[in-house]
Amino acid sequence: SKAIKPACLALPTTLTKPKAIATGWGFTEVGGQTSDILQKVELSIIDNNHCRSLLDADYYNIDDTQICAGELKGGKDTCGVRILY
Repeated sequence: SKAIKPACLALPTTLTKPKAIATGWGFTEVGGQTSDILQKVELSIIDNNHCRSLLDADYYNIDDTQICAGELKGGKDTCGVRILY
């Protein structure tokens, strides 16, 4: 409709800011309930090659049409994925 339009994202090679903001009504804790209030979190943008080296390549396919964001020290995310070092 005229009120709904696709979101246009920058290409990873053109990003100039080291941070991204993710929003949603998802889970606020593991095993918890979804939020009735829109949540937001600021996350660092991570180079896709570095991201690929951290994630299970058989399960996650990070390609150059995607932007990888998160906090390597932990504590902030948008899902229940845990990376063990």
